Amino acid sequence: MAQNSVIWTFTGLRYVYLEEQDEIDLGGGFSLVKPNESIRCGWDHHFMSNENYEDAEKCGSYLVFKRPQDFLAPDLAAACTQELQNGLVAFQIVKPTASLGFIFQCEQWDSPHLSLKTAEHSPY
Repeated sequence: MAQNSVIWTFTGLRYVYLEEQDEIDLGGGFSLVKPNESIRCGWDHHFMSNENYEDAEKCGSYLVFKRPQDFLAPDLAAACTQELQNGLVAFQIVKPTASLGFIFQCEQWDSPHLSLKTAEHSPY
């Protein structure tokens, strides 16, 4: 039986640092993740400048929304992006913080590495 992929939708959070844990499960498909190789797989030199890369590396953590791929779901990419934006707004109510300004969407199969699907500049 073929395993479905998982869609990761994420953005960097400035000044939100995870000191002891690499990942904190927030529930509902959300987690806070330290910058790691999986996160770095989403960065794109065609879309981001060298300065953007430096900013991405300096983010203390990433807000990540993970959802299993559902090939029958209409416009899953847009739904995941909207869910991440909703989660980001809720997070900012609790702890006002600036985001990196990019939303990345990647696909994960059987490896810890991600393949980039989309990246967009976000005003949040």
